[in-house]
Amino acid sequence: MPESTSRRSSFYQDNYEKTAEGMASLFSRLPETDVKTVAEEALKRIAQRSDELPETETFTPSPQEVDRLCLALMSDDASAGATMVEEITDRGASLEQVYLNYLAPAARQFGEKWTFDQASFFQVTVGVGRIFAILRALNSVDRTAPLPGDRTALFAAVPGETHLLGIRMAADLFRQKGWDIELALDLSHDELLKHVALSGHRVIGLSAAGRHSAPALARLIIALRLQDPRCFVLVSGQIIIEAHDVVRATMPDGLANDIETAEALLEAACAR
Repeated sequence: MPESTSRRSSFYQDNYEKTAEGMASLFSRLPETDVKTVAEEALKRIAQRSDELPETETFTPSPQEVDRLCLALMSDDASAGATMVEEITDRGASLEQVYLNYLAPAARQFGEKWTFDQASFFQVTVGVGRIFAILRALNSVDRTAPLPGDRTALFAAVPGETHLLGIRMAADLFRQKGWDIELALDLSHDELLKHVALSGHRVIGLSAAGRHSAPALARLIIALRLQDPRCFVLVSGQIIIEAHDVVRATMPDGLANDIETAEALLEAACAR
């Protein structure tokens, strides 16, 4: 194996394992009803993103290959599905081809198995978590588009959050420091995602006041990652203290308990 391919494989595998462990940790820390909501969100966003990609006739798997991928993703071997996908990319498949022809059909099959009780809740959530981890790993390898360097960001309250004074103050302080901050408050989950997509914001600060917002935060971050894998997500607010375990498991790009830390993280993101 060429040295460059070996390095890419190691980077991919490290990122896959880290994200898969994070998803497993997240699902273990949320009530089953919230896990179901997050998993359904992931399946919905994967299907939505695949609908936006152009069709391709190359690297088109047979139904049997998709079945094998689904079984691998649900198996006791945590790396089996990731290894299959890596083999496909090693043969020359692009990220879009892997997404459209392999992972999206596998996700749809998970949804069908869930609907018709052909797979357990645990199996489906394991499979969904691993698909998300594979996508995160592939995008980490192929993150070619830079973040904007113009000190622009969107600050948003997690949907359902009613404690808004902190994020309003943070937005004002950042504006005084020369930042162009758009503030999004009182938006529903879908409204916020649509706004992010239309506005093109890639640096996003999310705020929540406590553990009550942990499920909504998890659902939102998963959706943001699937909608635009290149976005930089910073989390702030009392939720970092009250639900530190859940927040860490959502794998944000940064956590900030104060303005100085937040500014340093966002400055670094915009300079990346």
